Amino acid sequence: MFETIVAIRYRLNLPTMPEMMNRYFRMYDTTKDLIKAFKNSKQVQKKFAALRAIKRGLQATDDRITLKSHK
Repeated sequence: MFETIVAIRYRLNLPTMPEMMNRYFRMYDTTKDLIKAFKNSKQVQKKFAALRAIKRGLQATDDRITLKSHK
């Protein structure tokens, strides 16, 4: 599998993972900046939003169960 990915990257002239990481890390001076950028990235924000929605849904269900049991 890994060899296939490397071959595809080579054929399409895509950067390898270390090259991509170097480019990404070079943009940020400190680890703090890197973490901040990671947290603000769209993919991470989408995951956090999904987790918040799930949590809200679970809380709403839990609240309904609690209300029914107190009646």
